[in-house]
Amino acid sequence: ITIIFIISLFCVHSFRERSIFSIKIIKRTDNFFAMSMTNEFQSKKSIKTNLIVGLNPALQRTIQLQSSDLIPGEVHRAANVNIGIGGKGQNAFTATNCMGNAHHFELLQFVGNGFEGDSVLQLIDAKKTLKGNSYNSNQFTVRPSTPCRTCITLVSPSSTTEIVEPSGSVSQQEVDQLLSALASAGKVGGLAVMGSMPPGCPPRLYGDIIRLACDSGSQVVIDSVTDVAACLAAAETAQCGTVILKVNARELCKLAGAAEAAVGAAVDPAVQRAAAASLLATASSSAYIATTDGPHPAFLFSAGSGRSWQLPLPALSFPVRNPIGAGDAVAAGTINFLCGLVDAGGSEDREHGDERALAAFRWGLACGAASCASNTNSEFDLAAAVDIFRRITPTTYEN
Repeated sequence: ITIIFIISLFCVHSFRERSIFSIKIIKRTDNFFAMSMTNEFQSKKSIKTNLIVGLNPALQRTIQLQSSDLIPGEVHRAANVNIGIGGKGQNAFTATNCMGNAHHFELLQFVGNGFEGDSVLQLIDAKKTLKGNSYNSNQFTVRPSTPCRTCITLVSPSSTTEIVEPSGSVSQQEVDQLLSALASAGKVGGLAVMGSMPPGCPPRLYGDIIRLACDSGSQVVIDSVTDVAACLAAAETAQCGTVILKVNARELCKLAGAAEAAVGAAVDPAVQRAAAASLLATASSSAYIATTDGPHPAFLFSAGSGRSWQLPLPALSFPVRNPIGAGDAVAAGTINFLCGLVDAGGSEDREHGDERALAAFRWGLACGAASCASNTNSEFDLAAAVDIFRRITPTTYEN
């Protein structure tokens, strides 16, 4: 009997353990992290649900062209075709899977009917199964009567072209079904709000989702330009933890009504600072705006301290194959770090406020840059992301 009891205790302890990809900080000097990858087990008695909100998914077809240029009116032959998951939320889920954390997240999503929608769900299920975790993607999924859209990416050596089909509409009954599923999850540990909403959604649905899902223990990343003011207000009402609005620099300018830079040119840092200040003027002290600008430096702006940081991207050791979904990988890396699923040697327990937000965004940038080496949206090699993370050196600007 004693032997059976000891064996039972061991089994219970093993079941409660969870594997977390860990980045160990072994040295730190002037914003530099020397790192080594480990694969640790950590035991936790209870784990909150983490959610990625991806209301506008798609079946993604990526076509590699043989020719060097995409010429309108000409016949182009494909070298290969890849079928995967599309949509900003689903791209963020793909990036999360690359970090080994897909089983720690659920997707809150509308997935239309038909072959395309069925394929999207099968591909999502397969990603979780690959990590050795059974998963039922229907728990937070609503299947509208309209079909799921398809997105097509045409990739040539000199350019990448994205063709996005219109989304099918959702009904109020389907929206209510989605919110009911969300309510059943209780308060979440982490929430990533990704992209646009399909036709038929109430304009302030994202704000409603934040209020319903979040409390003071929730970390939030908003990668959307849909009713941003309502989202930030909802996060403040819910007294969320760290809240990061992650947009590209041109989106920030549009949101603030600022002048935009010429196509291909870097957005003026002074213009970004002014635009961020206007949006953060009424936000909580735990709110931040993080901007990306293609190959140009990224920025992080703090509502609480008024400080900002410039994060130049290091030279990449690989050719850029497909930048589509890189911004979604940035959001995924950021929310994974904020949720403690990228374990920086326990440092996230000591770092708070600006320091933690900066480290999270820096890790997100590394994930986004690494994803450009893959033909699949938002997919990246973990070792490449770690290398890029080590070489991003932020510059601080005081208030």
